[in-house]
Amino acid sequence: MLRVEVINPEPRVFQKRDGSGSYQKQTIYIYERDDNGNEKPFPTEYLTFIPKDQSGMERPYQPGQYFIPVEAIQIRNGDLKVSPFWPLRPMAELNEYLKRIMSTYHQHIQKAA
Repeated sequence: MLRVEVINPEPRVFQKRDGSGSYQKQTIYIYERDDNGNEKPFPTEYLTFIPKDQSGMERPYQPGQYFIPVEAIQIRNGDLKVSPFWPLRPMAELNEYLKRIMSTYHQHIQKAA
């Protein structure tokens, strides 16, 4: 699981390449892991899209600790890729999330056996 820290909720504005408008992203800091699975001591800065609520309004992540769901993580050509469209989850939800994931995988393993 990758730990994420949000320090500043203020989004950054970018212009679309075709000049048709702008979009916003938010700076997040991801604590990557080394080859042995240990968390690196310093985070890497990333930009992610800002999640939207039910009404379609952008709601920036508030300062705090989050985690990236495993569904959002990919390895391509040996490089870590994190989907900027997958919402971060508050660290307070980690235990419940892990229980759900383990239960799902356990069910798949039982069906395969």
